Amino acid sequence: YSQEHAREWATPLVTLEFAERLLANYATDAATRALLHQVDVFVIPTVNPDGANYSFNDYNFQRKNLSNHCTGAQRDPRFRDSWGVDVNRNYAVGSHFDGYVGGSSNCLSGTYSGTAELSEPESRNVVALAAAHPNIKFSLNVHSYGGYFMWSPGAYKAEGRITLPRPSIEESSLFLASARRIVGAIASERGTVTWPSNTGPVADVLYSAAGNSADHLYYDLGIIAWNFEVGNDIWNEATQEWEGVGFQPPFDEAHAESQEYASGLIELVRVARDYAAASS
Repeated sequence: YSQEHAREWATPLVTLEFAERLLANYATDAATRALLHQVDVFVIPTVNPDGANYSFNDYNFQRKNLSNHCTGAQRDPRFRDSWGVDVNRNYAVGSHFDGYVGGSSNCLSGTYSGTAELSEPESRNVVALAAAHPNIKFSLNVHSYGGYFMWSPGAYKAEGRITLPRPSIEESSLFLASARRIVGAIASERGTVTWPSNTGPVADVLYSAAGNSADHLYYDLGIIAWNFEVGNDIWNEATQEWEGVGFQPPFDEAHAESQEYASGLIELVRVARDYAAASS
């Protein structure tokens, strides 16, 4: 699932390319056909469609949805581009409301967590889909940018930097072994580098994201949940430096990201297949 954050334009290209490959190759590729006979696949190309539409047409850096919970002076129209709830801070595990870092109670903040856990239809939709299909064992949340591959815990409390519970040794081994496979599939497209320092629990390699969706799916619903940050840095021969690609890269770069990260999603489906076979 992708585009919880509206401004991350390349992310739905990844999930749509992934779906297109499965659909187009089913009729002609025996390996794809066998994979889809063994694994059920659910795709949400855009979690935050209202925010995405606003980002495409009105204010390109719109991050949040379009729910305006502001009151008083904060409802002044000059703040319109700051209204909304950060969908990926609105879930019900390790949230701002539970005292975890990375969300905000300020309705104009980019990480505003809403009026309560799951106050927004966008977050409730993700949870409802997962809860309605208990056969879902794996998920991958596609964000941009920076080239990260991450898993839980995704949040910590400020005092003592106490994270949500760490995965068991067995689950940590599964996370890491699967990450190697998926990152390898991404690299196979154009040699993209996902640094080891960008691979691991969100709270260790990026920051604390209170109330994020992957933590909700993992801790509350028992789903092995990962997060992509697509758009790895690119080496500039002229400057001899690594450069970021941004939330809205030129189409050629966005298309390349869709190809390589769709390959990563295909490998995730293979991971799910192998996990089911080993568990049966």
